[in-house]
Amino acid sequence: MAENNLVVTVSPHVKSPGTTRSVMRWVIIALAPATLWALAAFGTAGFSVVLISVITALFCEVVWHNLRTSKGVARTWLALALSLGVPAAGSAMGLGIAVAVATVTFMAAFTFSETALERRGEKRHVFDGSAAVTGLLFALVLPPVVPWWIPFIGSFVAISLGKEIFGGLGFNVFNPALVARAILVLSWPVYLTKGWFKPLVADATSSATPLTAIKEGTLAGLSRFYAPLFLNNPGGCIGEVSAALLLAGGLLLILAGIITWEIPSTYLGTMVVVSLLVGQDPVFHLLAGGAMLGALFMATDYVTSPITSKGKIVFGVGCGLITMMLRLYSKSPEGVTSAILFMNMLTPLIDRSLNPRPFGVSRAAKGVRK
Repeated sequence: MAENNLVVTVSPHVKSPGTTRSVMRWVIIALAPATLWALAAFGTAGFSVVLISVITALFCEVVWHNLRTSKGVARTWLALALSLGVPAAGSAMGLGIAVAVATVTFMAAFTFSETALERRGEKRHVFDGSAAVTGLLFALVLPPVVPWWIPFIGSFVAISLGKEIFGGLGFNVFNPALVARAILVLSWPVYLTKGWFKPLVADATSSATPLTAIKEGTLAGLSRFYAPLFLNNPGGCIGEVSAALLLAGGLLLILAGIITWEIPSTYLGTMVVVSLLVGQDPVFHLLAGGAMLGALFMATDYVTSPITSKGKIVFGVGCGLITMMLRLYSKSPEGVTSAILFMNMLTPLIDRSLNPRPFGVSRAAKGVRK
């Protein structure tokens, strides 16, 4: 009979051939041009920040993943004992070298364990690329010159408090990289507001990024800064060197179907509208600060943004509006981090309010509880 040909399964009934690993690979590819351009501009300073941030994120992901199982706990203690025993055997080592050797040994032990388990067919989420993307995004929102422990602590916070404490990949409420930046700004604001290589204004203080200067009224003739901000801006965070390369990476993700147009376009479009309403330069606000990085790579995070098209539009408008309000009327010159985190908090409410009505269910019956 025909009905015997039917296959009854639980949802989802429509599946994408893409995987978490393939999505993260696309994100890394999209970020690669802007990252490499920034490393060329900042040299070893920027490279060390990116390297420490990514390695720490991977390290924390491995530890958390192993601690979720009893066997993982055993591997954790074994790797820890090995990592402490190796440098302890060399009495001539200094403290810094001993710590470095212990860390590398610890990570090598975990990497070997995870690789072996994955080859045996066990599903492992450590090497799906999500931790590497989190570490990279966090590095891109840091100044190029910061103490080594800033990216180390920040990546630890991003993975531990921003992601794993909620249950791991797919369960976090807030964007992990922005959680880490927000906490570090509150804890060590001095290190997050200086360390710029070459601010665009000659009389700038240690914290005078272009947005700070325009807020203080010390920056005039903004059109002359379009080209530096678009192509080669040395006076900002690592990920703010080239708005052009970030835009190209974002367009690549849209064309590849990794992200959709709603959030980036409404985010940036709202910033333009608000800028025009208050009589400020919209192009400067789009190019300066973390607007491009936030709109294209942070706000579009699958887990922390709405799932419907209408919800994404509301989310993007909210992000753009809050960003401009904070830039215009708060003491902080930048508002991207706070705006996205605030809208992350509202994402469940947006999804619930704009959830599509099931076919055949009336609006009156939709809200009736049985």
